[in-house]
Amino acid sequence: MKKYLSILLALTLLMLVFSSCKKTDIISEPFDVKTGDTFTVKVSMEDSGLIKSMALTVYSDDDAFEIVDGKWLSQQAVIADFNKENKDAAIAFKEDTDYCGEIFEFTVKAKKDLTVVNEMFDVDAVLKNEQKTLSCKGITLSFVK
Repeated sequence: MKKYLSILLALTLLMLVFSSCKKTDIISEPFDVKTGDTFTVKVSMEDSGLIKSMALTVYSDDDAFEIVDGKWLSQQAVIADFNKENKDAAIAFKEDTDYCGEIFEFTVKAKKDLTVVNEMFDVDAVLKNEQKTLSCKGITLSFVK
């Protein structure tokens, strides 16, 4: 079972290369951080449709930020994984699931003093229902300091 779950996770993450849903908007105002400050980036999605799995890849400037932690916000998943070194995440459900609203969050630590603006983070998503890749209706990011 563990080997099957590992293969499923790897295949889901590999699908990021072929298809993705890019961030459509950010809904937060710029804010200042000092070296060592942490804040949370919340990932929301308008509508997933019925899915069995999803993969996310987080993009940020490695010279400016360290991804400290990340977590899926669903309690019904059979797999909910985040790899902070690769900055990617995968989630899988036993049953078809309509997963929308706030879906994921990650904590970021500033490596230098700067103003956090919209363009500093990006998230790509791949949604799957069995072997079929689905399109999503928009990813948005918001910041919580």
